[in-house]
Amino acid sequence: MKTFVVMTPPGGDPDGIETRFIRDGFAPLAFIFPVFWFLWHRMWLWAGVFFLVTAVTNWLMATGDTFATGFALSVATSLYAGLEGNRLRASKLEARGWTMDALVDATSLDEAEEVFFARPAATGSVDKTEPDVREKRPVGTKPGFQRPEESFGMFEWNGVR
Repeated sequence: MKTFVVMTPPGGDPDGIETRFIRDGFAPLAFIFPVFWFLWHRMWLWAGVFFLVTAVTNWLMATGDTFATGFALSVATSLYAGLEGNRLRASKLEARGWTMDALVDATSLDEAEEVFFARPAATGSVDKTEPDVREKRPVGTKPGFQRPEESFGMFEWNGVR
């Protein structure tokens, strides 16, 4: 099962037209083509940073004595892009006022959308026969429940881990 982070725009989205589902997991295209992946997702600053790092690593690999260092740095930065790219997308949206509405466990994006939009709006309860939809709640309300901020990404999320 995959986990999807559901992001809603500022002011809400009652029709669900602009709601975004970001998969919490490894992004293979961000690992292989980090600069282009960040450009595709309109993350200009990160694309620039990865372009500069790629230029430096290529320069290091071009010189004979520092090939291993350049290669290791190149792999490390690509691995970071693959592991943290989707979290960086969600952070960018949060900085623009979007809110993390829920985490949805589903096998595909279509199923995640179906589960999220079929959930009971007022009660917040979830039918146990469907895939898990974890909504924001205080940590102590349900044993074993973690806030979405604590379970998303490889490194700290909002200073909590």
